Amino acid sequence: MRFRNVPGPFLLILALGAGLPPAAAGGFVATGTMVTARQKAVATPLADGRVLITGGRISPAAASKTRKAELYDPATGTFTATGDMLTARQDHTAVRLADGRVLVFNGGDLFAPLNDVPPTLAELYDPVTGTFTATAAPLVERDLASATLLADGRVIVAGGRGCNPCADLGGGVFTLRDTDVVELYDPATGQFVAAGTLSSSRGLATVTALVDGGAVVIGGNREEFIDDGGAVTIVNHPLATAERFDPVTGALVPLAGTMATARAGHAAAALADGRVLVAYGALDAQQTLVPAAVEVLDPAAGTFTAVGTPVPDRPIFGLAVTLAGGSVLFAGGDGGLAASADVYDVAGGTLAGGLPMLRKHLYHVVAPLPDGRALVAGGLDPDNPPVPRGGAQLYDPDLVPDPLFADDFEAPPVHRVAAESGAPAGSDCPFALPAAVRRGASGVVERLLVRTADGRICSVHYVPES
Repeated sequence: MRFRNVPGPFLLILALGAGLPPAAAGGFVATGTMVTARQKAVATPLADGRVLITGGRISPAAASKTRKAELYDPATGTFTATGDMLTARQDHTAVRLADGRVLVFNGGDLFAPLNDVPPTLAELYDPVTGTFTATAAPLVERDLASATLLADGRVIVAGGRGCNPCADLGGGVFTLRDTDVVELYDPATGQFVAAGTLSSSRGLATVTALVDGGAVVIGGNREEFIDDGGAVTIVNHPLATAERFDPVTGALVPLAGTMATARAGHAAAALADGRVLVAYGALDAQQTLVPAAVEVLDPAAGTFTAVGTPVPDRPIFGLAVTLAGGSVLFAGGDGGLAASADVYDVAGGTLAGGLPMLRKHLYHVVAPLPDGRALVAGGLDPDNPPVPRGGAQLYDPDLVPDPLFADDFEAPPVHRVAAESGAPAGSDCPFALPAAVRRGASGVVERLLVRTADGRICSVHYVPES
């Protein structure tokens, strides 16, 4: 049985000496609600600051994959519908191209790989027209692939699970299998081309662009199919290795160093200094997620270095975003961490955690915004599955959070009032002491959350009087 198809491996196992990281800076505030509640969607930041959200599952049914797409505008805090995709997708891949368009392709179902072939169609979203158009199909249909934009404008795609070929389990049942195929998409030709093979198949790996124009493929899972007299057993081998892609020679070269802990379904983020941060997804010999220190890859040396002490795992399947200020945000996930976030401070070289969010998110989307904030939207509440949710919130690094907020707090709509009024006049929220405050560059309070005498919470946004 696949380690990612059963709930057991994702139980939080606290090893001796594994403590919670120090408290993170910043906080979360409410924003608009998605047009379509969904899980397993993909969010892609656009060049104009908006965020494109595509596909996902809109109900508990496996057949509820959707073509719907929408845009989040941080200037207004609202979601609006845009054109539909040409085909329904979930667990797919989307990459913004150098010209501003978005390449969307592949897809499948993380927890239902049997007889579920990813779509062959790839498409391009044009943010100017708000429409999707077809482009050439990838060479391998796959889900949970990782991809990134290279400096030369091409897109590298690696890992994931594909049908090249599918694994035949007998009786008319087949399953996707982890793949080693690497492809490149060239926007100039609109074609996918083969770019070699990895040293090992890698499902749930990450692909991260490097400052020298190349990319690095880290970790993942290698499946072994054992036919024991007609009964097929799948044995999983999480990987601690990584390999580098050279865009000039097209070579894939294993790195000399390996991670201290094998990882799959982890998160990786490029840092401003050229290094790559890797966190979570650590697996022990029993393929159980365990606490582990974050690790930093030095591409020049080809080595990984552990940072800090082991921290509890946060199953977020690659959802790490590098913020405009340089720090890295990890938000939501499974288990007891669904309503909290961790922030890696590059300057201090530390991972700070336990930052409470306004609501729980699993199989959600996270996207950085140009002003240093980040959008967290959709997904499931792991305590109340399986209906997708459309709630959203913003991480604000300048916000001071209220430690008394409950994990399941549902924030109300934002009220806009004059900064000089002293109280949110005209709203149904009486004035109370601030529960969380965001200050602008001048130090003036711009937004706060207030707690009323009867225990209610109101979101208040102060704006200067005209």
